[in-house]
Amino acid sequence: MNPTNDYSELYQDPARKPPKQHSGCIIALIVMLVLTVILAVLAAILVPAMIGYVRKSRTANANNAARQCHRAAQSALVDLDEAGTLKKGSYIITNIPGESDYNAPYNTAHLHNMFDIYFTEDERYDYFFVVEGTTVAYAAVHDTDHWDYIGVYPHQTDAHERKVTAYDGTELIISGNERNTGENPFKDLFRNAKDTLKTLPDDEENENED
Repeated sequence: MNPTNDYSELYQDPARKPPKQHSGCIIALIVMLVLTVILAVLAAILVPAMIGYVRKSRTANANNAARQCHRAAQSALVDLDEAGTLKKGSYIITNIPGESDYNAPYNTAHLHNMFDIYFTEDERYDYFFVVEGTTVAYAAVHDTDHWDYIGVYPHQTDAHERKVTAYDGTELIISGNERNTGENPFKDLFRNAKDTLKTLPDDEENENED
């Protein structure tokens, strides 16, 4: 008697569907979606914080450079005073392209030379500083690498500073329109200081009369 061969395991009914094996794929997909959501939330939190940090850091750097500019200018004035060439007055010294020193009562070439010795970053920054009498009342710098930011010193919003300029040293961001038109807010700041400086003698006379 011939043994009967069982071929039932080799035969599959076409109408019979094999069991689905998609549970692992579904779990992986869910994990990926959860991770994507987590990353999106973290990005929404961290990116603005990082942008704010960069802005504050650049503003702080610019204000620190303005403080150094103020000290360098005062040191240069002291040197001129010791040499006997310093004259009292209310005037502005600057290296802004297209602008020149304003209302200086003497030739400022030597002052610029002395200032460049003390302010070693003069090639990186455009600057101007306001002299009243024989002291530096105000200094402002503009980082030519990041021209969205302006540093000033002193940056307290007291009454005396407001006589020089309305800018108080807080963050200054340039709009897209200003970029496209080539407007330079630092030059506007300089012109504002120059226009305001014209009124300083009259203001001081009025204060003395009071």
